[in-house]
Amino acid sequence: MITNSRNEDAPQLGAALALLRTRHIVILANLREEVVALIGAQSLTNAESALECAAALEYARARDRLLKRLANGGVRTIDCEPRRLGVELVNRYRALKRSGAI
Repeated sequence: MITNSRNEDAPQLGAALALLRTRHIVILANLREEVVALIGAQSLTNAESALECAAALEYARARDRLLKRLANGGVRTIDCEPRRLGVELVNRYRALKRSGAI
């Protein structure tokens, strides 16, 4: 499953993944937004930039917590920027093949 989930998506996402996992090996590829990292790394030159930075960092932390909860529930996850998705999917597939999971 390829998505760009947010913390508020957790209930629906969890239910969908639970249903899919009854019959399939599921990998959740969650696309990371590059702009969030850029905003979080910007120079703090005024109050507005400080608020933007804090919001970006909190957004990223909430997203990381969601992915950790899903992984702790047995969901295989990929967290990457869109340009890395192909490589990450191939690597995960190969790892599943090597492990005998598929």
